[in-house]
Amino acid sequence: MENLADCPVPSAHRRLLDCHEHWHATADSYMDPDLFRLNLNALIQNLRNVTWLLQKQRSVLPDFANWYGEWQKSVSADSIMKWIVKARNRIVKEADLDLFSQAKAHLSLDWLQEYEATYTLPPRYTTHDIMMHMLARKPLAVHDGMLTVERRWVDRLLPDCELLDATAHAYGQLVDVIRTAHHKSEVGKCTLPPRNRECLDGGFAAIPECMLMKDNSRRLTVNLESGEEIIEDDYIQSLDEELGERARQRYGDFTVHGDAIERVPTVLEMARRMLTVDKSLATAAWLLRGDRMVGLMALQFYDQASKRLAMYKLAEHVARKRADGVLLICEAWIAAAEPGEDLRTGRPKPAGERPNRQEAVDVTGITRDGRHSHMLCLFTREESGEISFSPAVEDPSGTPNFLEPVKRVWEKLSSSTD
Repeated sequence: MENLADCPVPSAHRRLLDCHEHWHATADSYMDPDLFRLNLNALIQNLRNVTWLLQKQRSVLPDFANWYGEWQKSVSADSIMKWIVKARNRIVKEADLDLFSQAKAHLSLDWLQEYEATYTLPPRYTTHDIMMHMLARKPLAVHDGMLTVERRWVDRLLPDCELLDATAHAYGQLVDVIRTAHHKSEVGKCTLPPRNRECLDGGFAAIPECMLMKDNSRRLTVNLESGEEIIEDDYIQSLDEELGERARQRYGDFTVHGDAIERVPTVLEMARRMLTVDKSLATAAWLLRGDRMVGLMALQFYDQASKRLAMYKLAEHVARKRADGVLLICEAWIAAAEPGEDLRTGRPKPAGERPNRQEAVDVTGITRDGRHSHMLCLFTREESGEISFSPAVEDPSGTPNFLEPVKRVWEKLSSSTD
């Protein structure tokens, strides 16, 4: 069990936990405009107070100027952190933020056919109200795909980012600097007491899972073919030494370095080792910024609609983490097209439903600057349970369509900075 030490930055750390409390209060008041505004104002002011309180202790923090300066540099180009600074000044010195209640509708027919629209509407309308209204007016020709409705509060000066998402992102950036303050003071878990909420444990998860979840009061997704709601569930794996050591003991030691493209061959070999040991391979995404890993995300889905939803969630996390590279590792079905079949038209049958299907370990790397690498390794399962692999091959056909949501996020980010 890890020994507890005195918190090196108790005032700043305590204020960070206050921000977490305020975030939940803001989320809980989402349908009440006045209460939402009240809690949001308190949240934004406390987000700014964290760094001020941290700076007051600079004289007792080892090497403060260097590591705090590096953190300031890392967030200097962050549009949300810039907005937090300006928003706090507006709240304190001018007036309340200029908030808008919106509904965002996203229709996905397949990986390549997507449509999106945003509407301004009174905050009293719930996601269920909006969904029922849109389904009643759905064109008869649209009988397949996925429709997502999201209720959003946005500020006039940050129109493209929902406010709970924006403040969660800012919270994650502050967690990073408070974690660094502990690390530089040689303190792991400190004595700062946890709060009543289970998620308020004083830990250093970059963005806690509670802030990543969106219940159906904020976002609702329906499978248009079945009419059933698709329930979202996030699982974000923290990167820590204990997890890495357990993985090394189970699968062996792999040295992985480079950006998302350079890592593909080594990660494919690692995935083969994991499949050999576990007899199954979980779908996972590695998020990178340059050659540094900034996130690990497990993806679970049970049909094409939930697979698309999972990839949209991945794209959201890519934007939040400012990742410029993604590695996707999975088991996949591989099947050749029928003679004369045009996969670009109609609704081609998925590979998993074709009689000539084969199983493969599939690793794809893509980067924001347009590079990609796709390697796969076919395998068969013997009656004994052992797995036999064919040689790994490169797939020259390009980036799989299921990574289109990530590419669209990067295109949007690039256009917003031009």
